[in-house]
Amino acid sequence: MDVQYIQKLMGQVKTLHDAGMQVVIVIGAGNIRRGVTGEEMGLDRATADYMGMVATMINGMALANVIEQLGIEARVMTSLEMPKVAEQFINKRAFKHLDKGRVVICVG
Repeated sequence: MDVQYIQKLMGQVKTLHDAGMQVVIVIGAGNIRRGVTGEEMGLDRATADYMGMVATMINGMALANVIEQLGIEARVMTSLEMPKVAEQFINKRAFKHLDKGRVVICVG
């Protein structure tokens, strides 16, 4: 994980946010590759895909932490049930977070 790159990227997100834009970040697409790679290693395809989805959760948590260090509230939202680290994605809830000036980070 390249923290300096994340800080630079979240600095750009802060610029957008400070300009009054609502920001949603979607992290994903790696699970298909991970699934294929996992199969090559002998893992069940679904298990490997879920591992990739959890990896997006880790990345989303890092982004949220950095953006919050810049003074902006963020919410990590997911379709996976992980209530200790992220909220369940519900469309209306995501829009409420945006209306409150929070950055929404979609993972999993």
